[in-house]
Amino acid sequence: MAASACLPANCGSSACTRTMSAMLDLAPAKSAYPAVRRITPQPMARRLHTRLPAAAEAVSGLMRPDAQPLGAGWRQVTVQLADLEHVLQGHDLTPLTPELGACVRRRQLTFLAGRLCAEAAMASAGGAAAWVARGLAGQPVWPVGWCGSISHNEDRALAIVAPQDQQWSVGVDVETIVMGDARTAVESVCLTARELASLALSTAPGIAATLRFSAKEAYYKALYPHHGRHVDFLEVEVAHSDGQQGVFQIGPAAAGETCRPTLPLARGHYAVRDTQLITWVCLSLPVFLKQGYDDHPQH
Repeated sequence: MAASACLPANCGSSACTRTMSAMLDLAPAKSAYPAVRRITPQPMARRLHTRLPAAAEAVSGLMRPDAQPLGAGWRQVTVQLADLEHVLQGHDLTPLTPELGACVRRRQLTFLAGRLCAEAAMASAGGAAAWVARGLAGQPVWPVGWCGSISHNEDRALAIVAPQDQQWSVGVDVETIVMGDARTAVESVCLTARELASLALSTAPGIAATLRFSAKEAYYKALYPHHGRHVDFLEVEVAHSDGQQGVFQIGPAAAGETCRPTLPLARGHYAVRDTQLITWVCLSLPVFLKQGYDDHPQH
């Protein structure tokens, strides 16, 4: 979401790499997804084997197939960042992440982790190792024949992919469930009036607030590559109640909010795993590319 691009203007601060903690800066700003920076397309796993062969095998063993609700055509892989840091401790990550330039180690680690997850997921789906390029704003640019999405928070990185013949565009987002002041900050920036009213009825407001933030992040990731414009948090809203376990609906905000009529309505999925919440949003490309939508979620 363009309205949440609150990270400092440094490497990797893009709509696809924001975390909930970054939202607390609360400095709304616009960002763009311009043309892709052209680089030598060497897969991350190959870079790792070339430069750190002793660590590469251990790193490969950290990649875990991950449950996802989108069906048999999809593959998701996750890695715990603390485990990855433990294996790579003492090694300079700069040669592995030249796309980032001068950057803090944590950003290098999350970038490396996301690409390794993406490559492992493609391999799990029967594909060859292929580099997921990086756009100038930091967004992943998938190799021909693939669609997917990458996300990370302070604990884990994950990627979900499918062959492009699935005819879907996907967004995934992982967040730590917000409480206290963090929840208040998210509510004040990210939720529409109807969402706030719905949240007041929830028996798990931390999960409900995190779900709405995360769902909008995932929706934006799925939308942008094919829609080509920015979407503010208040342009869309999530319809969900406590009784709807694992699913939600997302689409244009109701009249009176800052909505535009060409945003599609989508069904999303979510899962709560301990203190983490993961959301997935899929858009059907044949339907979406045929025409826009002006439907509103039904509460």
